[in-house]
Amino acid sequence: MDVPPEVAFRNVERNEAVDRKIVEGIEKLEKVHPRLTSCRVAVEDPHPGRESGRLYRIRIDLGVPGGEVVVTRDPPRRPDEDLLQAVGEAFDTARRRLRKHVEKRR
Repeated sequence: MDVPPEVAFRNVERNEAVDRKIVEGIEKLEKVHPRLTSCRVAVEDPHPGRESGRLYRIRIDLGVPGGEVVVTRDPPRRPDEDLLQAVGEAFDTARRRLRKHVEKRR
């Protein structure tokens, strides 16, 4: 990757497990497309003042030669969502979209 990945947390406490999950996700993306130019990940709780339950939005912006692949995982309607699961689902979707992008470019 041309530049180091950028990771931002908004209204979410950063922890080692989530950091590891993000690093693993980025490593898998680099295997799909070794020429990634950039990666920005945003993890946020769009409703920080909720009385009960947490909901997470994950956005992954991938720079690729000649374009960009963007994945936004909006929170489901159920509260008390698991942050690690949300991050994992977002990276799974990003990997699928990146594969499609690679196939289109061939």
